[in-house]
Amino acid sequence: MAIGCGFLLAIVMLCFESQLFLYPAFWAVSLIFIIPLLQRLRWSFMSIKTTSDDPPRFIKGPWKNLRIYSFTGYVRGSTTRSDTSVSGKVHTIVSASSTVGNTVEGSVSSKTTVTDSFRLVDTRNKQESNFQLQDYNVQLWENQLVSVAWAISKGKTEGPYFAVVNHSTGDRFFKRQDLWKIAQPGFGGCLAAIYVVPSIFLAFNFIALMVLAAATQAQLSRFKSSGIGPLVEVLNQRAKELPPL
Repeated sequence: MAIGCGFLLAIVMLCFESQLFLYPAFWAVSLIFIIPLLQRLRWSFMSIKTTSDDPPRFIKGPWKNLRIYSFTGYVRGSTTRSDTSVSGKVHTIVSASSTVGNTVEGSVSSKTTVTDSFRLVDTRNKQESNFQLQDYNVQLWENQLVSVAWAISKGKTEGPYFAVVNHSTGDRFFKRQDLWKIAQPGFGGCLAAIYVVPSIFLAFNFIALMVLAAATQAQLSRFKSSGIGPLVEVLNQRAKELPPL
């Protein structure tokens, strides 16, 4: 829905900017800011796939330099916490007339973050690992077999979680923002501003950004349905090898 509205907005922008098409400076500025976006567009049309090697890895693309780590074990302790933050303000305008009521102006918005905390126990070596995942909406129960997978770039010590697999139920859980970090590495902060800010004023850049968003969304859907399959097979095999509690 949001992407569709974005394309409609782009059409409106083209209508307003059509008078600028005769000026070379317009095309020069558009080209300068769209060139870095073209590489990310190329990435977005590639499929993100994992291998069934042990340990698994990503195949080609900018994510091939990511190392996949995982932990499989039985759930021992699982809690869910919701935190709500409120921002904004409202104020009351007192009417001077006794026949007119007071007016309330302003707005308030709230954001709720759900944090799932759980501990996994590997019964082969009694190793334990604690996890805290935000907005994954994982559904885990005591003594279920579960795997958590995350990816770390070479030379770094941490990286995003990207999948939770409940082997007892067959369910898989993902978070779009974390998958985006894998599909479009480094796309955030000041780098994202380089793409987004010019797109507010340049129609062709805005269209390219909308295509990037739509293509990446489809790319992540393919990954969740099939690209992650080989990795899940490896994790399923590891889960079968764990002795019971």
